[in-house]
Order: sequence, then structure tokens, then C-alpha cells
Amino acid sequence: MQSISQGIWDEITGKKLLLIALSLVLLTHGIIIYFTLPKTYDAFVHLFFADHYSRFWFEPWEYRWYTGFLTTSYPPLVHQVIALIGKLFPLKVAFSIYAVFILECLTIGTYRFTKIFFSKSIAGVAAILTVLLSSIVETMHVYGQMPTLTGLAFLLNALPFLYQYILCKKSIHLLMALAFLAVTVSSHHVTAIFGMVFFIAPTLFMALTDKVPVAQFGKNIISFILKIIQTAWSHLKELILFGSIMVFMTIGLIFPYWYWSKTDPITQVSIPHGSRDNFLLHPSSGLIFYIIPLILVISLLPAITFSLTRHKRYLGWAVAFFLCMLFGSGGTTPLPKILLGENAFNILTLDRFGFWASIMAIPFMAKF
Repeated sequence: MQSISQGIWDEITGKKLLLIALSLVLLTHGIIIYFTLPKTYDAFVHLFFADHYSRFWFEPWEYRWYTGFLTTSYPPLVHQVIALIGKLFPLKVAFSIYAVFILECLTIGTYRFTKIFFSKSIAGVAAILTVLLSSIVETMHVYGQMPTLTGLAFLLNALPFLYQYILCKKSIHLLMALAFLAVTVSSHHVTAIFGMVFFIAPTLFMALTDKVPVAQFGKNIISFILKIIQTAWSHLKELILFGSIMVFMTIGLIFPYWYWSKTDPITQVSIPHGSRDNFLLHPSSGLIFYIIPLILVISLLPAITFSLTRHKRYLGWAVAFFLCMLFGSGGTTPLPKILLGENAFNILTLDRFGFWASIMAIPFMAKF
């Protein structure tokens, strides 16, 4: 009886904290986004795409930018939604409305994401952290990267359903996971591709780990890995079904983008970006792209590390978190270029990895 009452109290507390977090989104980001939008790096680029869809929905060629270009060179969903809202409001207001909506989705996603680790009350704390986290504030109000935030928001909402699908093998969980992931793919292809590695793979690993009784783990890492492989083999049908649908969906939903990327004769050149600098030689780049967005994560790194290494079920998340922290350090060490390859290193903006590391850390910071 006591455990039931504690469970009810935990659920009520978690939902109250989530409601507070959602209210804080409106009271903070909702008030200032209209005024910070003009000063961001990318907001007007996305508004330009949205304006195109608002004017010529079925015409992919945009002639107003130099010699013209195809709008299929970027996944369309974010721009199209802003264009639709722009039918009722000015595009700048439409962008602001959409930004607040996505941050609400991201807050709910973090709440759901944290529940696969800890209790609902801790998930409520994580939701509040989402509103205040410097990496999210910077991504929205300094960079204006709405596709990145959109992809992440729906990716986080998808992960709990994917986790439940492996545990329970219910089709509804697979359907919900794929529905959220479809939005991620249509919003930001980079989040979808790297999300498979840094978010989906650790979720699957944790779900497989939770299927094994703790007593069967064994005393060494080799026996543990063998047990996980054995469990994965017993769930091979579910894993293949999810993987095959995900690959087909990723290619099919934004096929015009993939076709353009393969047939366009222009070669992608390296875009100079401070996130690839050696932060010891360029402290200003390190401050903007690493220290400021990760200040809370760095401050609580011992607690995060302790939590990640305490249980075997978090092993996948530990690898993903520390890899993202490493990649986010840019050219400070040669390791990111070695692991990513020179081509990917010179094309990607590496601050996104630090941003993802901060999201992975939210549940453990909330627990602390």
C-alpha cells in the first residue's frame, strides 16, 4: 500500500513539475523569442525558405538567391509549417509561434526521455532543466537553429516508445516511435543520421539490458556482452523490422533531398566554423561553442560520470555521451578528425555534438 501511494505521489509531483516547466517556456522563451530572432545566425535563412513555400509551394526552384537553387537541398518540414502559420501571421511572428511550440515539445520529450531512466518526479526536474539549460538557450536565441531543435524534440519523444517496443513487442509502440522519427527525418537529416548512433543505439542497448535479470549478467564484461548478444538474437525480428522500416522511411520521406545530394554537380567545400578550432589556441571559440553551452554539464561532470558508470544498463549512454563531449571539443585534440574522418570533420559544425551531450546529461543532472 505504501509503495502504491508513493507511486501516485511521484506521478502527481512529476506532472506538476512538467506543468511548471511548460509554463516557464511561455514566460521566458515565449516572451523574448520575437526580439532575439533578428540577431540569430540562421533564423532568417529558415524564414527565407518558409517565404518560398508560402509563395510557391509546388515550385522547388528559388530564383532570388544569386543564380538560384533548389529548395529540395534542405529537408522541408520546418519551413513548410512556418509557411502555413505564415498564412495567418507575418512570417516573423509565425517563426516565433513555431519556436515556442517546438520548445514545448522538447520539454515534453525530455520528460518522457528521463522516465526511461528514473522516476516521474525526477523527469519533472529534467523538464525544468530543459527550459534553463544554456545549450538550448544558445541554440534557439543565438543560432536560431529550429530544424535542429525540431529533430531533437521529436527524437526524444520517440525513444520511450522504441524502448517499450523492445520490452513489450507491441505494434502500437513501434508505430508511435516511427511516427515521431518520421518528423525528425523530415525536419533535420543530420539529427536523424547521428541520432541513430548516439540516441537510438543506446536506447536499444538499454532495453535489451533490461530484459536480462541482473543475476544473469555475470561478474565480468565479457559474460555481460555475451548475454546481451544472446538477448539481441532473441529479439532479432523486432530489431530487423525497426531497422528496415527506419532506413526505408529515412530515404523515402526526403527522397528529393537525397536525389539532389547525389546529382548536384557542386562539391561541398569546408565552411569555416569556430567549433572546429583548437580551443586552447582560440579561447573565444571554446567559450562560445563549448564552455557556455556545457557549463552546467562540466560543473556536474563527476556526478554525471558516476551515474553513467554505476549501472551496466547505462553503458551505451556512457559511450555516446563521452564521444559527443569529445567531438564537441573540435580541433583541440586530433581525435575528432581521426574518428569522424577528414571530410565529415571539415563539413560538420561540431558544436552540435556538445549540444547532444548536454541533452543526454539532463536525466542524470536532474537525478543529482
